[in-house]
Amino acid sequence: MTITRSRHPDTGLTVVAISPMATDPEFVARTADHLRRLTEFGVHVPGSAKRRNPPEEWENIEIEAAVLGSIRGFVS
Repeated sequence: MTITRSRHPDTGLTVVAISPMATDPEFVARTADHLRRLTEFGVHVPGSAKRRNPPEEWENIEIEAAVLGSIRGFVS
């Protein structure tokens, strides 16, 4: 199969966004309660303020100069 970038892919995209508050006014409270329960079970919730490891374990890491240079190449 040959991929030609000049041809339209013949696909579409539809995005429907519905506010959960429109059908459930208690959505925020229920979600907060559910996330609290997950945290109690030891599940890490991304964006939560709690840190799993003490700062001294993750603030300083050793990395090879070549790898660091490669990473810096992505952000430049």
